[in-house]
Amino acid sequence: MSCSKVADLNPTSSAPTVEPSSLIFEVSYDRENSAGFGKAKGTIKLLIENKPILGATSRLKIETAPSNHSAIDEKGDGLYGFTITPTRSGEVAVEVSFEGQSRSESLLIFQGLSNSFGQPLAIKGDVNTDGWEDGAVIHPNGELFFAQYIPIHASAMFNFSTFCASSVLCDWSHPWIKYTHGPVSSPKRPDFFNSRIELDGALAHRFPLFDFDPIYSPPSSFYGFKRMADGSFSEPFLIGVDDGNYGGGFGPYGLGLQPINEIQSRIVFAWDDPLDAPDTGFDIFTDVITHGEKNILGIYQRIGGVPTQLNFSPIRLGFPDHSGVQGNPHLYSDANGLVKSVWVDSENDSDNTNDLTAYILTDPNTFPSGPWIKKSLPSKLDTPARGETQPFFNGKYLYYRGELELLRSEYLGGDFSLETSWSDPVVVIQPASIATGNLVAVGEPSIATQNGKTYLYFIYAIDRGAEAATGVRDFDLNAGYVEILE
Repeated sequence: MSCSKVADLNPTSSAPTVEPSSLIFEVSYDRENSAGFGKAKGTIKLLIENKPILGATSRLKIETAPSNHSAIDEKGDGLYGFTITPTRSGEVAVEVSFEGQSRSESLLIFQGLSNSFGQPLAIKGDVNTDGWEDGAVIHPNGELFFAQYIPIHASAMFNFSTFCASSVLCDWSHPWIKYTHGPVSSPKRPDFFNSRIELDGALAHRFPLFDFDPIYSPPSSFYGFKRMADGSFSEPFLIGVDDGNYGGGFGPYGLGLQPINEIQSRIVFAWDDPLDAPDTGFDIFTDVITHGEKNILGIYQRIGGVPTQLNFSPIRLGFPDHSGVQGNPHLYSDANGLVKSVWVDSENDSDNTNDLTAYILTDPNTFPSGPWIKKSLPSKLDTPARGETQPFFNGKYLYYRGELELLRSEYLGGDFSLETSWSDPVVVIQPASIATGNLVAVGEPSIATQNGKTYLYFIYAIDRGAEAATGVRDFDLNAGYVEILE
């Protein structure tokens, strides 16, 4: 390479100071499979006016916590490398600085990871908070991310019987029950249903719509986030059910998505209509949302002392049987955008089997009424001992959660209910054991393709330690992603 195409930024050089507007400063990460927790290989790219910057190792600074990193190695052509060797599971914060600018990432270190995956990273921006992020899905083009949000300690629900004998008899003074946890207003959670939340974060344990007082029913809603130029997700917009400004106490969960056009998507979600008679539990509903706008799916108000449903636009899918729980739906469509199937689980059903089921739409033009054909997945995928939930099918693979792990099975063709239609499932992300700082669970898989690369998005849980009074582990659920290399 000729000298005329190289910017020499060696400290002894008389080269001009780098102007931020002309600087390309990028940091990417790959994973090297090796013993233990593997190694994260960082690559720094430095260009000025599209010319490589050489001799900049002394001006580059790297800070990592808690892992150590190697010295910076200049590779030529404006590229620099370094290695992080984790010694345990958890989040590793990495900040690379150059000329007053910095690039930060949070690397996710799991106990085990498929060789077909790159280096997992936490999503940047406004998605992850101290509250409970769950029920996540990525838009297929990677430009929008969606997640359910509940401003509480998730472990208060995971260990409900520790804090409550029933939903109306709880330890109301315990901080995890008394107070919210996480943002409940702009900028991270605009338009949130916070009418029952006091200025100090205390949650009023009442549900005026149904005249319940007291009751433990934290507010909940979905949020969409737009991808920013730096790859982070921000500009959140609400998707939820307005219960007459009574505090969002019965939100839907488990979001599936199909693009319609650049500004709209079709969604499916699990919802237990409180006015159902008879009550069929959680069923799958569908609606159309507009990206970037506040989307109110329906309104409930107490009129004349009677809870009343107003302006409810979602439609219940016409499954042949609505008994039991249909939850965590995934909407699968073909390359032409035609809905082919909806995949659900029975998480938290009374029989505790967590069955995986595919509902096949015989004619795409009949969505959402059907008819639908129910296909229970075979025993190699759906084992009572492992409690499979949260299916995501892309036509080639079925990704799903098995207990605390993320599994994948290749679809070999044929009837979804047959053993011969699927390869033996393999664990692609294995969390670590319970210990403070460890990543201890993973789920909610979905896939996007962007700039020719395919990424798996997921929810992970990090152990924040034991709560002092009860000993209950405090799990923080956040969103992450990893490149699929195969």
